[in-house]
Amino acid sequence: MCEIDLLEWYDSLAPSYNGLYGDEQRAKYVKVLNELGGEAHEQLPNILDSGCGTGKLFAELARRGWRGYYLGIDLSVNQLLQASEYFKKLGNDFLIYDLVAGDLRKPPLRKDAFNFIFSFTVVRDEVSDLGIVNNLRRLIGRNGVLVYTILSSKKGVKEFEGVCRGACGELTRLESYCIEVWGDEG
Repeated sequence: MCEIDLLEWYDSLAPSYNGLYGDEQRAKYVKVLNELGGEAHEQLPNILDSGCGTGKLFAELARRGWRGYYLGIDLSVNQLLQASEYFKKLGNDFLIYDLVAGDLRKPPLRKDAFNFIFSFTVVRDEVSDLGIVNNLRRLIGRNGVLVYTILSSKKGVKEFEGVCRGACGELTRLESYCIEVWGDEG
């Protein structure tokens, strides 16, 4: 699907996205956050939710007691508008947040700016999408954690291990996750 088609699809889907995919996405967040361990992190992290959609990861982080700064970036302005309305209804003060319309192929963000980067159901197993992973790696700071998933209709977790520089596993039949922890060499 080309970028314009993808943008139009997500923009048109925004009002019904949570009803269609909310539970499925939350299950992915829960599994991966449980892999990270613990309910909340003691530091005040800078969190990037890359491809944040309607903001459900934000709610899960807040529910677990995460504190810090959250930046959600998404290609779809309509998805971001849904996230903004959702955040207002949550009325939580656990995380300070901003939402930005942007392209993950050319993220408008500073290098090494984030302690945690999450990217769920954004990257497919196409060469152009794998470039997004490298962009996210440039944005993660020292001792940061990069979490992303890769959708694949052809390849299983074994093929995914060649891309992931950390621990990986399956989320669904078609989606695998990776957790990369960046030390001083990151």
